[in-house]
Amino acid sequence: MDLDQFEELVLHRSSVRDFAPDLVSRELVERLLRITQRAPSGMNLQPVHFYVVRQQQVKERLLKPCMGQKAILSAPTLVVFAGDRDVSKHNFERV
Repeated sequence: MDLDQFEELVLHRSSVRDFAPDLVSRELVERLLRITQRAPSGMNLQPVHFYVVRQQQVKERLLKPCMGQKAILSAPTLVVFAGDRDVSKHNFERV
């Protein structure tokens, strides 16, 4: 993908709030997360954890931290990205 194609992709992206009820396959989620984990981070500390959520009860508990965005309740699969503030503490000698 060249820069023009990337710019076109970014400029014409849209936010989706109406989700198909189909589950995203476990294989696809795992592949996407493997790709995501390859993104660079400072000193390669990778200070993030990923949580795949499919249980409705858990989605309901996430509603408040998601600022009341009810679309999360209808999404069959959520991926929660959580930063880890302790990474630098545990790797202080590297930082």
